[in-house]
Amino acid sequence: MKLKRIASLLLAAALTASLSLGGITASAADNEYQEHREAPEQFVPRMNWTETNVTCQSGPDTLAGILTQPKDVQGKVPTAILLHGLSTDKRWCDGMAWYLADRGIASVRFDFAGTGDSTGAQEDMTVGTEVINTLDILDYVQGLDFVDTDNIFLVGKSMGAVDAVLAAQGREDEIRAMCLWYPGFGVGDAVRHGFLLGQWFDPNDLPETVTAAFYTYGRGFLEDAGRLDCAAACRNYDGPVLILHGDMDFVAPIQYSFQMSEEFPNCQLNVVPGGFHGFWGFQELKALEDMTAFLEANMA
Repeated sequence: MKLKRIASLLLAAALTASLSLGGITASAADNEYQEHREAPEQFVPRMNWTETNVTCQSGPDTLAGILTQPKDVQGKVPTAILLHGLSTDKRWCDGMAWYLADRGIASVRFDFAGTGDSTGAQEDMTVGTEVINTLDILDYVQGLDFVDTDNIFLVGKSMGAVDAVLAAQGREDEIRAMCLWYPGFGVGDAVRHGFLLGQWFDPNDLPETVTAAFYTYGRGFLEDAGRLDCAAACRNYDGPVLILHGDMDFVAPIQYSFQMSEEFPNCQLNVVPGGFHGFWGFQELKALEDMTAFLEANMA
């Protein structure tokens, strides 16, 4: 899976040289990230949690997931739904699930249909099917007897962050807050320019499939992405939002997070200096700390 993530970065590098999607320059707004000379608290998993393989039905597809529950927590438990990005799977959210569980927050992470261990064909996945999957997962979580339904959170990475915002439309009252890691808000503009994860195509004559970053995307995904209006979706969610985005991200340019942070009625944007499309080392530890503090601060 690390190979897929690295390949995604390398394949998308052409975007910086060949495609300009705006002129906003990111700056390091949060000095706590600078140079990481003082390390965040070392993350040593206490393993004070249990994991169970679970499934969730979403239309004709069976989604394969993992439920992570903290031990020794009394009463109802706040729960996060973790959404992975394109050309990845639920394992992209493993560390996040373990970190949250060690701090008393349960989570579920599923493979979207057509990905990982879930059923379905890759080329049948669209933005719409991912949103439907997310809503079915939300319904599943609300039906678990240990879940505090007043404290359900959506946490998405990359395209999963976009799915979270889209899934919140009309169900804002059921989602306490959202944390978005390097969200792919620019995917619509990229597809409208004929570009997806390092692959070019004719946007005026969409192909039936595009293979990008070891994944086959169908025409339906390209059509959906080309119609996206992320700004309108962001305006419609008035709950608390935290965006974590690296200023060196050339896969999902940070300019879009600056723009969308102004569209959300209640949003905080933390810029990660030197962060690419994915955080490592102290960057990731700090992001995990910020995410957990944000969720805890916004619990009912």
